[in-house]
Amino acid sequence: MKNANESRSGITFMLPPRRNGGSFLFPGNRPKTILENFLPNVKDYFHLVLLAKLPLIMAVIFSVSCGPVWRGAFDGRYDNSPINLDPAKDELATVLKSIYRIETVTRFFFEGDIHMTRVAGVATALDEHTLLTARHVVRIDFFRAVTPFGVVELPIPESAKVEEKTYIIKKDGTRTEAERIYADTETDFAILRTERELIPFPFAIGNSEELRMGNVAFLLGDFQTGFSIRMGNVTQLEFTTYGSRGEVANINRDILGISATTVEGDSGGPILCVRDGQLELIGIVTFLVEPARGLGYCLKINTIADRVKKNTKDRDLLRIWK
Repeated sequence: MKNANESRSGITFMLPPRRNGGSFLFPGNRPKTILENFLPNVKDYFHLVLLAKLPLIMAVIFSVSCGPVWRGAFDGRYDNSPINLDPAKDELATVLKSIYRIETVTRFFFEGDIHMTRVAGVATALDEHTLLTARHVVRIDFFRAVTPFGVVELPIPESAKVEEKTYIIKKDGTRTEAERIYADTETDFAILRTERELIPFPFAIGNSEELRMGNVAFLLGDFQTGFSIRMGNVTQLEFTTYGSRGEVANINRDILGISATTVEGDSGGPILCVRDGQLELIGIVTFLVEPARGLGYCLKINTIADRVKKNTKDRDLLRIWK
């Protein structure tokens, strides 16, 4: 029998034997260390990790290869969520380039003196020289006066106006005059034309008749602190007013409501909806209701298109709404 310290090759190696229950344990039959017990299980461990992460791995592969399907089905209807917008394209920031601050300055006679009032708003460039905004931003009908009874609104008759001009305001404060070529008093929108080169709205003009309650909507406006984007949903497809007895007094089907905060200065700002991941212009901000600051109301784009086609023969204008 060979010595316990001798290998089969005849080479002697000296390892201290370990005592276990009265017998000697040599390298050939000693217990495994913790590391030796762990190493054979490493492969099994990674198998378990791979199995646990398999759903996540499959989700990543699926979202990359089938992105639009994963984000939401394209069905040709307006979306209830912004999930189909591609964040890599930054499309809302692109829209902001076609939105402009405007201001109308009106000089008028009142009680023998000439007074001046201003109204600021937002306009969207429909092409290189044409802007869409709210009518009350470009034609001022009232001014606010301080009286012993407080601040009151007083009318400005057209006959009392000395001058009324609308300007596009640049970032450096310089101004370019814009001519009012169409103003619709009944529905409250106006169209301006300017010699200044504009950046046109980069997406399609939508179809407001296809909107549904719950569709996601974006309002682009100006708190007079810089342009901002606010998101909400279409909350109503018409505007209802009630009489003294609670009866329905009037239903205005040219107006729709959105759950996005609207403030003074937003007037004329565009309202955008999403159809299959693409932004579309579906209206402009026209008024707000004081007790409902969290809501906004806009004029439908179809109403604007119908009124322009009916009431003007301007070929350049009609080309936009063809």
